[in-house]
Amino acid sequence: MFRLCLLGVVMAGGLAVAGCGGSEASGEAGAMASDASRAGAGGERTSRPYEEADDGMIVEGLDGTIRPEAVEDGVRSVLPQMFDCFTARYDDLEILSGDVTIGFRIAIDGRVASAKLLSSTLGDRETERCILSAARTIRFSRPSGGEAEATHSFGVALPEDTRAPEVWPSQRVSRQLGGGAALRSCGRGEGPLTAAIYIGPGGRPLAAGASGDLDDRALDCVAKKLSSLRYDDPGSYPAKVIVRYE
Repeated sequence: MFRLCLLGVVMAGGLAVAGCGGSEASGEAGAMASDASRAGAGGERTSRPYEEADDGMIVEGLDGTIRPEAVEDGVRSVLPQMFDCFTARYDDLEILSGDVTIGFRIAIDGRVASAKLLSSTLGDRETERCILSAARTIRFSRPSGGEAEATHSFGVALPEDTRAPEVWPSQRVSRQLGGGAALRSCGRGEGPLTAAIYIGPGGRPLAAGASGDLDDRALDCVAKKLSSLRYDDPGSYPAKVIVRYE
């Protein structure tokens, strides 16, 4: 059973409790720690830096700003849905864990204009899609000065009583992936891509996930390709490998 720790709020069986005590797992619980990126003057997150105009005045970039606290509040509002994303997969993939970064474009009315999974090492596309679907329903407070951009990151740790998969270096799957050649048909282009794969006995993939500044269809294609390959045999217990292409 997962315990999701987000922004000082603990979700455990539907209960919200102030305080978290860190992102470490305890007992039978997995832990989820979260952080909203901060930049700009006064603690605000700006999608473009402040610039100095020719007349010496300080002006803001064309995009708007939104305070980190507003981003945190927005993500916290969909915590129950994110909780469900993990619990729905836990029985089939109890070794599910990793880090996630979501990039938001926030419209002037606070709705999510776009959201992308910029980085994920979860290794399960089903969970990644579920998280992103929840993120796209967020209604943030209105940004100041126009549309704003923000990123939000969190990590999910294994419960203490769950044995972690063996971590393989990316070279262990380089033969199957051919330096990324096997994924080019998904239209990933030249942009950064992060993928993670859980490999079970006999080299059979248990799950795979993908992330990057790509559309959902391309990421689904990458995960499907990764799940169709046969890898080295890790033995009696699963292995996990993370690959990154710049």
